Amino acid sequence: MLQRLIGGVLDHPRTVLVGWAALVLLALLGVSQLRVDFSSASFYGDDAAELAELRSSTARWGPDDRTLALVVHAPDDMLSDAGLDGLAALEHAVATAPSVVSTTSLASATGPGSTSLQTQWADLDAPERALVRSALHASPAVPLFLSEDHHDAVVQLELDRSTDDLAAAVEAVGAVRDALPPAPTGWTMELAGVPAIRAAFFALTVRDQALLGPLALVIAVAGLFAFTRRLQVAAVAAVGAGVPPLLLAGAMGLGEIPVGLLTQALFTMLPIIAVADTVHVVLRVRSLAASTQHRATERAVIEAAMADIGWACGLTSLTTALGFASMVFADLPLLRAFGLWAAAGVLVAYLVVLTLLPVVLSALDVGVGAPSGSAVLRRLARASVSRPIVVVLLTVAALAWSLHAAQSVVVDNHLGALLRPDHPVRQAGSTLDTKLGGTLTLSVERDHAEGLADADASELRSLVASTPGVRAVEPVQRDDDGVRVVAHIPDIGGIAFADLEARLDHTLAEQGWTTRTTSTASVAYRGVNRITSALRISLAFVLLVVLGVVALMFRSPGLALRSFLPNVMPLLLGYALVGAASLELDPIGVVILAVALGIAIDDTLHVLAGFASARARGLGRADAAVDAVATRGHAIVITSVVLVAGLSVNALSAFPPLQVLGTLGATVIALAMLADITLLPMLLAWPARPSEALGSRTESGSRAEGPR
Repeated sequence: MLQRLIGGVLDHPRTVLVGWAALVLLALLGVSQLRVDFSSASFYGDDAAELAELRSSTARWGPDDRTLALVVHAPDDMLSDAGLDGLAALEHAVATAPSVVSTTSLASATGPGSTSLQTQWADLDAPERALVRSALHASPAVPLFLSEDHHDAVVQLELDRSTDDLAAAVEAVGAVRDALPPAPTGWTMELAGVPAIRAAFFALTVRDQALLGPLALVIAVAGLFAFTRRLQVAAVAAVGAGVPPLLLAGAMGLGEIPVGLLTQALFTMLPIIAVADTVHVVLRVRSLAASTQHRATERAVIEAAMADIGWACGLTSLTTALGFASMVFADLPLLRAFGLWAAAGVLVAYLVVLTLLPVVLSALDVGVGAPSGSAVLRRLARASVSRPIVVVLLTVAALAWSLHAAQSVVVDNHLGALLRPDHPVRQAGSTLDTKLGGTLTLSVERDHAEGLADADASELRSLVASTPGVRAVEPVQRDDDGVRVVAHIPDIGGIAFADLEARLDHTLAEQGWTTRTTSTASVAYRGVNRITSALRISLAFVLLVVLGVVALMFRSPGLALRSFLPNVMPLLLGYALVGAASLELDPIGVVILAVALGIAIDDTLHVLAGFASARARGLGRADAAVDAVATRGHAIVITSVVLVAGLSVNALSAFPPLQVLGTLGATVIALAMLADITLLPMLLAWPARPSEALGSRTESGSRAEGPR
């Protein structure tokens, strides 16, 4: 079937090229319409209960994500004439920004009378100022507006819109930055808070998309050129790696599907994933050309190579797509969109291999390669097969260590972790969290409180303020339907924030209060905290499906079981290395484990395909295992190196979770390569059980012309 398909493609090369050219032009049109959306709705979906509750609160009280903080540090006491005058000047300057509707700071806070503290301060004598200092420290003003040591203060700016729309956040924060006056001598100031983090993150993400996607493509192409020293090979790789992400981006643009928090990673990952099958095809063409002493552009060579390797590439594309598609079971739109679009990209990449690459290979001479495989890999596989006890002991030791180290891995998310630790906005946020009121808020609301006495409302506020982790509480707010207390909380992470909210709910319920808690931070952290459990299900699903596909396609449950350990072990080791390095793993970065499993199984499948082909030629289990690694291992090493290099590009991202995603993914892929060329051949060489006889089904290429 593959030979007939490839033959049909080669019979009509112009038609194929015109068709693909039309698709590329259409994709370019779609790319021009592509947009970015990191809003709450894109993250959780319009029907999420948490989001509906937040929107109800927002309709009553206004958005809680529109408060921008200007964090100020001074070497001298800010509770002084100079300090209060400086804060008042800052307020006056930023109030001119078109997006600012109100400003509040220590200077504009109401003093002992009805006027601002700055206005009254100059008329107070020393004893009166001491009383004011004591009163401030007993009030929410410290740390809401002023730090305990009086060297840090914050000007709170209320914006005219929610910053859930990142484009609005960028515009509003940019207008405030333009309005900032020069800092007084010795003072430093920087914007912080949710709007500032979102705006900075959005700007850096746009930069990442413009840089990292093309860089990943260049690495994939340069990697093949480095291994083969032929520009034609690099050109073929450019087609195989460049067309799929372009079509994916075009489809998203034409379908008005925005790029989200996770789907942005596809444009750095897909070129690397797509080039893997291209590498196997090119190296098989070069090998057949050397064996038959024909040119690599000849039709017989291309047909034989595609028939020989196309089935294995199809199987690897299927398992990789299944790995991504397994995320459809997650209840977060963020994960579902990532999984489905990634699966579509992988299948498009295989379509490129079957239809476009044969035509390109017939026009570009990729040269000849080693027909008998790698001698180094052959010796390595032979050593593994001949020393099973050593391999088993090393494997058991690695598993034992990884299971121990994995216990110390902390999977958590911080809003500030959207930015690098050295980013000025994140550093200002750290000051806001440790010395002032905190970056986040939590709203405690009670409906139908018409008859609620002021004393009862004060009791509610006191209960909220006494909750461990709450740094400050605003005065009680009332409307026609109820009351609200807003608690200010540092960016303590998703797990700790959820625990604090649960403790607060429990405390209020024990005291007889019927309330509900919500905020942008609460909705965000609830969703992110669910990612980890969703990925566990995804990993288990893809592993079971892959094992089932291997058992079905090779008609050998034994081969499926033997492929289990070489693919699970790299995941465990990579995860354990995170714990050994005492790193915090963002739940978004954990996505790479599901992705890496889908990618890692690819190399295993190519070894299994080579093993089945060698067994069909009459080789024993040990010889077949060695031959499979020797003949298929060269392509496996090249694809793994390219994958590792390409995923490592994400280490340059300004988004720390993507840095973790790239680094962890590269580590797992490298470990998977080592497992496939050392552990897998030993497992394949084990004596066959009576019920484990291979079926007659081998690679479809076993019927193709050309040497085996």
